[in-house]
Amino acid sequence: MLYDLILGNEVLENHGFDKIKKVKINKIKDKKDINKIKQDLIIIEGGKFNREILESKKVHILLSPEKYKKEDFLHHRASGLNQVLCKLAKKNRIAIGISFNDILNSKERKKLLGRIAQNIKLCRKYKVRMIFASFAKSKYEMRPAKDMINFVQTLGMTPKEALNSLNLDIVLKEKQEINGIKEV
Repeated sequence: MLYDLILGNEVLENHGFDKIKKVKINKIKDKKDINKIKQDLIIIEGGKFNREILESKKVHILLSPEKYKKEDFLHHRASGLNQVLCKLAKKNRIAIGISFNDILNSKERKKLLGRIAQNIKLCRKYKVRMIFASFAKSKYEMRPAKDMINFVQTLGMTPKEALNSLNLDIVLKEKQEINGIKEV
């Protein structure tokens, strides 16, 4: 089942997706803000507290960990993820989210695409689930499902990973299992 996650209310057609879900992205200013969030699907935008977010068992998706404004290093990019954070994400079954809206509206698109490609490689190596969605605020920021799949393949995902990155059911099911909730 293909999902697209959006932020706005303006949706006229499904663009080849099975479901379009309106979500809220949480931004935290302090470590303690993570425990205050009460939602069905907890999506937190990455930044300064990526490690604290990945240590929490409540979070479903860490969105755009590359958002933390840091200069790139000489031999690798400051992408907001490393092997330690990937192992935490795998252990706590937190998916790493990629926002098409961030790419579409970025002023430094080349740098952002390089960081996302590095995060995809890290997620593949440590078997961390990846989620790709438009996070569109208007109908003009939405793209068809086939275009989204092809786009993430150009960033380095395999066809199977690209298809699974649009499937939110896998993430929700894994999170229920880790929290001890079994479906009847």
